[in-house]
Amino acid sequence: MSDDITEQNKAYAKKQGIAGIMDVIIYAFSDYRDYNYYETDQISDDEVGTIYERRISTLKNWLESGEERFTQAEKDFMIQKYKKLKTPFYYEDMDGWAALLQNISTFILMLALVIGFLVSGIFSDEFQTKADSIFFSARLEEAEGFPAKVGAGFCITTGFYLMFVFLYTFIVLFVLGADGASCPIQLDLWRSVYNITFLQAYLFIVVGGYIGTVFASTLAMIVSALTHSTPTAVIVPFIVLCAFPFLSKIITLPGLCSFFPDQLLEIYLDIKEAGLITLGSKVTTIATVIVPVYAVVCLNFSTDYCTGYTKRWK
Repeated sequence: MSDDITEQNKAYAKKQGIAGIMDVIIYAFSDYRDYNYYETDQISDDEVGTIYERRISTLKNWLESGEERFTQAEKDFMIQKYKKLKTPFYYEDMDGWAALLQNISTFILMLALVIGFLVSGIFSDEFQTKADSIFFSARLEEAEGFPAKVGAGFCITTGFYLMFVFLYTFIVLFVLGADGASCPIQLDLWRSVYNITFLQAYLFIVVGGYIGTVFASTLAMIVSALTHSTPTAVIVPFIVLCAFPFLSKIITLPGLCSFFPDQLLEIYLDIKEAGLITLGSKVTTIATVIVPVYAVVCLNFSTDYCTGYTKRWK
């Protein structure tokens, strides 16, 4: 509390080693959407022991304040999730995982656009090179040719996705450290309703990103086959993954926008600030709905739909 800058620097140096724990305390004693850095200078040792109870009470106070509009079922869902969080927290240095989760969505978006470019010419290039007459006159074109092209597209998508995501993950964790995988996500995302660890959050984000990439790539291949135009097919992943987020900011359909395919690459934001949806009488988060839904859609695209239209594409 000294006014001397040298003494302040000494105090700050001592705090650096426990900065992660201090963040938890600060979040617990600040208002729901506030962060008061000096909060730890004003509380006693006895008060610190109430951080887990304060997390729940702060949420209740915020829900009752009227700042946000939730149904009673959604309020009950959030409070129930907060109460089910396992406490006390297991804590160790988790800076590597925190940094990985914060930036991996942007990396996956760029990777998805590149992969979409790579698969966009799988069907259309044969028409541009005038090889279609040879390909479609082959005896095994229907039985093996088309499935081979679809398989090649998914192999490219899966291979490039796994390779570069693994490389990115390895670099980040190698530089910043891989400790903290078993820590609860609330050490970094205090308000999250997902009661999962950093490793589980990472896998959830990677799986969602993969499904979103496959969806965009599948659409690119379908457009490539229908239009016989590679440039047109290249635009599709950009529209699906980049134009939709822009569209969601200018149209007044927040419920619908939450189900756009670009949300599969933004699961980190859903983990951080969960979007809620009510299905019948059950309240859940949007990410837990769109991931399996788009997985089924991609599966149908790659089998029944695509195979059924093989002859029309000729």
